[in-house]
Parts: sequence; structure tokens; C-alpha cells
Amino acid sequence: MKEFLVQPGFLSPYGSMGVDITYLIAMLATAMFVLAWRKARNGDGAGHRLMMISASVLMLGYFFFYYLFRNLGGMMAEGKLGFGGPEWMAESILMPLLMVHLLLVLLVFVFIPYQLWLGRRSAMQSRNTLSLSEAPVAMRKSVWLRVFLPFMALFLAVGLFRCVSGHCWLFYVCVPLLFAVGMGLERLLERMLPTGDGRHRMVGKITVATIVLLFASTTGMYVMLHVLYPHAAS
Repeated sequence: MKEFLVQPGFLSPYGSMGVDITYLIAMLATAMFVLAWRKARNGDGAGHRLMMISASVLMLGYFFFYYLFRNLGGMMAEGKLGFGGPEWMAESILMPLLMVHLLLVLLVFVFIPYQLWLGRRSAMQSRNTLSLSEAPVAMRKSVWLRVFLPFMALFLAVGLFRCVSGHCWLFYVCVPLLFAVGMGLERLLERMLPTGDGRHRMVGKITVATIVLLFASTTGMYVMLHVLYPHAAS
């Protein structure tokens, strides 16, 4: 499998099969999320739910494959991106783009599971129609803690084994902190929009916009790393 993934790709003469396949997966997942949002706007609740679940599974596979096997976040933290362009461009363009990209990844990691949970709690089945209930929906603090504390412990444990520099530790410490900020924003949203339908619609718009921006940053990194300025050794 590894031998196949490192073979020359089909989108760029400097890419690989693994890079090109993950890029196409990201494109397909983004298109599915946009389509799911359109179905919700058109009142197709059942189609929206099916498309959201399918797109979420596909996006999860993309994250797992790209960030675990290619380890982009770890390589960014350790300065091993394989960028073949000038140093000033790496410092002033590529690194800020990567930091924005990883921030968007973290937001999507928070938004998608939360939207799936909120949609499930707010869903109201009436004959063959699936709609959202106007009843208040809130997530208990204990649920957040059961999600956040294991995530933080796992992430810091990975950092403990990987990190040998301050920049690397900064990455592995900032991620749980950003996750905690997301928890705080969710509590604020609960007070501003207590009903499940209103909150689901508003967060849904933010989620789709974030996913589209994430794909745009993915495209920018793909072009810089595998089209314009590939590493000399690739």
C-alpha cells in the first residue's frame, strides 16, 4: 500500500498518488457538505441528514489518512514540510497559510460532531417529513468534559513523544486550548440561541463556510507544495 501511495500522482508531475487521492477526497467531501446545506435550505430534511452523515464519514477518512499518515500538522510544527521555494516565501506565505489551515481543521473537528449531535437532538419526525424542533436543546457540561479531557490527554501524550523543540510544543499545547475556546463559544451560543432549530441553522452556515475555506487552504497548500515549489528531492 505504501509503495502505491508514493508513486507519481495524476494531478501534478510533482505530486504522489497519496497526495492526489487525498486532495480529491477533500474536494468531494466539500461538495457533499455544500449539497447537504442546499438540501436543508430546500426543506429536504431526510436528504440533508443522509448527505451530512455521508460527508462527515468521508471527511473523517480524509483527516485520518492525511494527518495521520502524512502527518502534516507534526511536520509543520517540526519544520519538515519539504517546500522547495525561497525561504522568505515559506516564512511569509506558506507558514501563515498552514497555521490558518490547521485552525480551520480544528474548527471543523468541533463543528461537524456538534452539528450531528445537535441535528439528532433537534430532529422531529412527522410522517415522512424530517424537520427541526423549536424546543430548547443544551449539552450538559459533563458531556463536554468527557469529550475534552480524553482528547487533551491524548494530544499532549502525542506531543510528549514527538516534541523536541519549543515550536513543536507550542502546536501541541495550543490545539487543546483552542478546543477549550470552542467549548466556551458553544456555551455562549446556547444562551444566545436556546432553541435547537435556530442554533443548528446558524452553526450550519458557519460550518459550511469553514469547510469551504478549509478546502481553499488545502488547494493553496497543494499548489505551493506540489505544483509551484516542490522539494528538490521529490
